Amino acid sequence: MTHTFLLEPTQWILNGFLCEHNLPPFAVKGTVSIFWHQPHWFTWSTKLTLPEDSPTNRKNLFFDTQELLLNYQGYLGEQQTQYTFVLKHNVLGTLEGSGWITPNTIIQRYWVLNDRKRRQGFETLDRQTENSYRYCSCFTQGHQMGVVLEATLTRVTGNK
Repeated sequence: MTHTFLLEPTQWILNGFLCEHNLPPFAVKGTVSIFWHQPHWFTWSTKLTLPEDSPTNRKNLFFDTQELLLNYQGYLGEQQTQYTFVLKHNVLGTLEGSGWITPNTIIQRYWVLNDRKRRQGFETLDRQTENSYRYCSCFTQGHQMGVVLEATLTRVTGNK
């Protein structure tokens, strides 16, 4: 079985939990869309919505917003195992990153450009079946973990 996430244009539903320091985890939902524009160029768009009943003291949260929008623009070369991307984040601005596609997992790392706070992130997508992945993301600032997102990605029915 080969990867379907990222390598095929399709839509995914994200259901999971967002964890932040000193706050209880809370549910998040979202959508992920993958598009291919040319043989080696992809767009990966993610929209996460935090529920209205998420923690009320939002000024203590790492991301002080009800919605996270992430737009990855990337290049996957001939070898199809390593790629680079630029990430536009609605809270953090422009980030750069790189990823590896291994037999069972897609792993990527990114960092905020020109950032004295040393903010960066790391993501893994573990293939469960051709239509589902386990997703884990950790965003750090310096040496501190700020936000952890764990979720399941399920391919929208009808896409192949």
